[in-house]
Amino acid sequence: LLLTTLLTPGRIIRAKLMAALRVSTVLTLLLTEQIMLAYALVRDLQLQFITIIPFFLIILMTCLLTSSVGLMWSSLVRRTSVAMIMTYLSLMLIFVLPIGLYNWALAIFPDVKENVLHWLMVNLSFLRMWYHTSVMARPMRGPVSSTR
Repeated sequence: LLLTTLLTPGRIIRAKLMAALRVSTVLTLLLTEQIMLAYALVRDLQLQFITIIPFFLIILMTCLLTSSVGLMWSSLVRRTSVAMIMTYLSLMLIFVLPIGLYNWALAIFPDVKENVLHWLMVNLSFLRMWYHTSVMARPMRGPVSSTR
């Protein structure tokens, strides 16, 4: 059906990303209403209201990342169930694996300084992102089917 539309592929992708981002942001902001209440009711937080800006920027960037990963997998695989599974696995790899590796490394190597582990985890995260973007940027092999 999308092959017969007059919309450009970029416009379709942007619209799908905006729809996914809208759902992700709304659901996430529903979970953060307690923090807004804390800023509204606690006098010390009212005096430091500017500190909420980085908090919301982190939330919005996380929503953008999760929506983009889901859109990537829904573009790469045909079945929705496989795309959902791959999205959840990718997000676990991004968010949970570094924390697990950090705690594992602290348990296995207790003599290592924490700042060395922090440096290693940050660099491993950037290395992992570079690897996945370089693998995804490679051209596909074989003919591309137009029956998708």
